[in-house]
Amino acid sequence: LPGNVVIEQKLTQCINSGQWYSVAYLDIDNFKAYNDVYGFENGDLIIKLLAEILKSYIPEDQFIGHIGGDDFVVIIDNHVTDNYFKDIIRQFEQEVLALYNQTDIQNGFITAKNRRGEIERFPLMTLTAVSVNNKTQIFKNVPELSGVLASLKTIAKQGNFKYNLQ
Repeated sequence: LPGNVVIEQKLTQCINSGQWYSVAYLDIDNFKAYNDVYGFENGDLIIKLLAEILKSYIPEDQFIGHIGGDDFVVIIDNHVTDNYFKDIIRQFEQEVLALYNQTDIQNGFITAKNRRGEIERFPLMTLTAVSVNNKTQIFKNVPELSGVLASLKTIAKQGNFKYNLQ
């Protein structure tokens, strides 16, 4: 998938075009803990899994980019909301279970060191997706758009608007 340079070019193009667009930021929750416990090769499988799921749901003429690590961006030339990504989230959260051992699935968590070096329980991976569009807000530049997405991601990761996928 295209990386940061192409992503920034595409975002600039959207902002300057005057055409309809939506931009989504997708982030895998608890990826670092998984990567630390299961190893980077398994971590790479997680990244590839999400990339393949995105390719299967996002029309081929739309844009999917890999920012790096466990972060992705999707740009759609229409107005969509976070709800557009509900099925992607559901599929990822179901399929990712195949990459855990049975004990961790039964526990519903893995045990790993946090960023401070302390042992902590981390929930199994989930996917956070937030989006903005130019129907509800006009952006002047890429840093402004990115800043809004980053703020929305922080709010979402605090559990303030996760989907009920039941």
